This record gives sequence, C-alpha cells and structure tokens, in this order.
Amino acid sequence: MSYLRGDMTNIEYKKLVMAGPMRWVVLTMGGEVTTLAWFVKVCYTAQGGGTVLFARSDLQGNGRDDVFAVFSDNLAMAEHLRDDIFSYTVFAGAPDQTPPAPIVEATFESQDDLPNSIVESMQAVDGTTFTLSFRDFGPPRAYVRAVNERMTEVGAFVVPAEFFLEINGVVPVGQLEAGPLAEAPPAGADLQNLWYESKS
Repeated sequence: MSYLRGDMTNIEYKKLVMAGPMRWVVLTMGGEVTTLAWFVKVCYTAQGGGTVLFARSDLQGNGRDDVFAVFSDNLAMAEHLRDDIFSYTVFAGAPDQTPPAPIVEATFESQDDLPNSIVESMQAVDGTTFTLSFRDFGPPRAYVRAVNERMTEVGAFVVPAEFFLEINGVVPVGQLEAGPLAEAPPAGADLQNLWYESKS
C-alpha cells in the first residue's frame, strides 16, 4: 500500500547556502538613507562560519560615505557572502559603475540576552569601531521572502523598542523610518535566518 499521493515531480528542492541570524539598522534623513548596517552571525556557509558586518554610513549627513566596507573575522566567507549571496546589494558593487566594498579584517564581541537586550561590537584592523545595541524586543515575527529567482530567505525576527548606534565614536545622524526592504522594519534582530538556493 502506498502512502504517497500526487505527482512527486512537482516538489521543489532547495539547497541551504547560509544559516545564521542577522542584526540590522537603517537610518534615514530627508528621505535618504544615511546609514545601512547589518551583522550576519554565520553558522554555516560553503566557506565556513564567523561574523560579518556590512556597513555604509554618512555619519554627518553631508552626502559622502565615511564608512563603506565589509568587516569580518573570516575573509573568505565574507567575500562569499558579498559576491555570491548578497550579490544584489551595493556592497557587491556594480559593473562599470562602483567597485565592491573592501573586505577588512575585524574582531567581534556579542552580548545576547534575548528578549531583553543585544549588544554587537566590532573593532577592525583599520581602526574602525562599531557598536549596535537593542533593548526590549516585541514578539517574534516569521517570514518567507523570495530574494530573487534563485534565492529564498526564511526566518523569524524581533523588533526592539530602543536602539543605540555608534560608529568611530560618533552617533550617526538619521531616524528609524524605512527598513532595508519594504516588508522589513528599520531595526531588528533575527532569532534565526536561513538562505536557500533553488536546485534542479
């Protein structure tokens, strides 16, 4: 007796390409993004694990980037994320337009006391420092997002009631008004985050 019904050829298989929660913040001023930053606390990729900080910030809102880099304690993994998984972002650059963000070696510290608080800190070899802290999270929200024709993101995140951000000893200008994507809040922390790639 068979317990399988229907056409099994219609099942869509996906390959896990990244696992690990993110912490992010987006600041805007006058409708323009002044700071975009997210930590990726990688548990799995084809290039191993570690921590990556994608950071771009116009600290004073004067129209130029004071920080534009990908910081990591695993440089091969950071390059893999920048060029293969997050290839659609400004950090990967654009052909004949902008070069990709440089990858800079860094060390990280993390204090995770969900649902009360999270503090993520980074010290790079080029002298860049970064601290992001969140407090008092709301209830978890689950999501599934088609990133593009080959990639799907699945996860659950929480939104903080309070945040603090400091880059190179400076509190950057801007407000929490718009998320990195239409459906995302401007600040948040994943409980878990998985990226899958379609395969035949």
